[in-house]
Amino acid sequence: MRWNLIVILTGTGLLAGVTPMAQDLSSDEFIWDSGPYTPESVATIRAEANLIEVPVLVRDRGERPVPGLQKEDFLLFDNGKPQTISSFQVLTAPGASTVTATAVPGSGANVAAAPPEPVQPRYVALFFDDVNTKFSDPQYGQDANADFIFGQDAAIKLIEDGLDPGEQVGIFTASRRFTLGFTGDTKVLLNAISKLRTYPRMSDQHPNACPMLDTYQAWAILNLPPHTFDWDKAYNESVKCWGRQAAEGMMNSEAHQKMGIAEAWTLETLGSLNYAIRRLGDMPGRRILLLASQGFVTLSFRYRQKSIIEAASRAKVVINSLSTAGLIVADGLHHYGLGDPLNDSLASLAYDTGGQFFYNNNDLATAFHKLSAPPAVSYILGFSPLNLKSDGSRHTLKVKLAEPAQHSIEARPDYYAPGGELSPPEKKAKRLDRAVTSRDTLSEIPIELTATPAPGAVKISVHTDVRKLPFRHLSGRHVERLLFVTALFDANNQFLSGVEGIMQLQLKDGSVQTMSDHGLDTHLSIQAPAGKYRVRQVVQEIEGGHLASVDRSIEIH
Repeated sequence: MRWNLIVILTGTGLLAGVTPMAQDLSSDEFIWDSGPYTPESVATIRAEANLIEVPVLVRDRGERPVPGLQKEDFLLFDNGKPQTISSFQVLTAPGASTVTATAVPGSGANVAAAPPEPVQPRYVALFFDDVNTKFSDPQYGQDANADFIFGQDAAIKLIEDGLDPGEQVGIFTASRRFTLGFTGDTKVLLNAISKLRTYPRMSDQHPNACPMLDTYQAWAILNLPPHTFDWDKAYNESVKCWGRQAAEGMMNSEAHQKMGIAEAWTLETLGSLNYAIRRLGDMPGRRILLLASQGFVTLSFRYRQKSIIEAASRAKVVINSLSTAGLIVADGLHHYGLGDPLNDSLASLAYDTGGQFFYNNNDLATAFHKLSAPPAVSYILGFSPLNLKSDGSRHTLKVKLAEPAQHSIEARPDYYAPGGELSPPEKKAKRLDRAVTSRDTLSEIPIELTATPAPGAVKISVHTDVRKLPFRHLSGRHVERLLFVTALFDANNQFLSGVEGIMQLQLKDGSVQTMSDHGLDTHLSIQAPAGKYRVRQVVQEIEGGHLASVDRSIEIH
């Protein structure tokens, strides 16, 4: 008997339906989910070479945004060296026309402001991180969905309080299981938000694992000196299970596994953010992405995060981040502010795009209101650094006013030069993108592809020989995660659309034996109009990065 999985996807990458046909697998052995896929090389928004854009917000002593400033009013420094501001833009939000006066730097008096820029419509993308969220597990006494629900309730309150005239809101999720295009219909938005749920991912550790770790503990064990609060806590638990001789080795093993899975989910979350930014960037007006998350580790994906920040800057998208963890009492050396690697990702995405980061506060409803509204006026300074070395180095940015004034300035704090060494997880992700966009055949995983044209669709079957997969053995289970990417290219080899499916396997002995004997068949149907296409199928074993890729040419009549 072969295991069969039937997946139905549209040509735009939106999920139409999923029906797993492996009836003999229990729910804790198998999870499948899908979403749109775009290679980073295609998704990246191109811009003038070496152009760095710096969002800037200037506030007066009353915390009001200051309008009427010109390019000549600003000084910009890169690593302490003055730069020539080559581009300058003023962004004006709805209601900005009510601001009629400003304290001009150096004048000491209020004068009439320059006529306001035309008011632009506002588009808000509410991005819910349904992946990097603890899940409820009564066995451990976790009420884990609480943080997600708090953010969900705050978003509902935001919509119930009403939208501004012309304002439109879209809904996006990290898992890409649900997407709602931009609309001003509050009933549609409320219905959509109420139906959001956390992603049903398998646990990062087996229920009998010891020590049980959260993501921060795993990071601290691998990145901080021994004998921190979190190191000692995990070590003492490990001693109880394994004895002193094996305790540290087992603790490090669990930490490596935990971080490896956390990094895989981070990569998928960053891909979803890129997708939301591109959708938002197509909208005509002020663009805000409100990211609600418990946080996720991006330390291994600095360059991928950098490309997202640059894409947001080019698309004039401001990311405002909200930690749904709320007010947390820190214990030991566990930091929940900007020093926490989980929160650093949220902080960087916000500050580097001219946004705000709301954390360590339980008033999420107020936060949603504050973060969904752009300032009355803000500015974008652009410069092209001379003799920029492609070494991946961090550059600090500083923005000042040419004339001293009692104003505060919020601006992007830094940027990274191109180039530099990629981390191992980034290398795996980049290799996947290259495999999708190239025409090379890879056979590190044995697969067979059948692509059959049908009216308005392509029917695809992928047979995977699982005997060559490097299953990890974890507490009596055979654990593996597979990524299926199907892409359509036109007759000119231009990427049209793509979908990805993520298969999580945690098989019992009997199931893995049956699957080894007969293989795994995955069936997909992608909608497409009449025409000639190249179908590209890539399968990646996520943990080790092993790849298989194959092409088929088809014609749909």
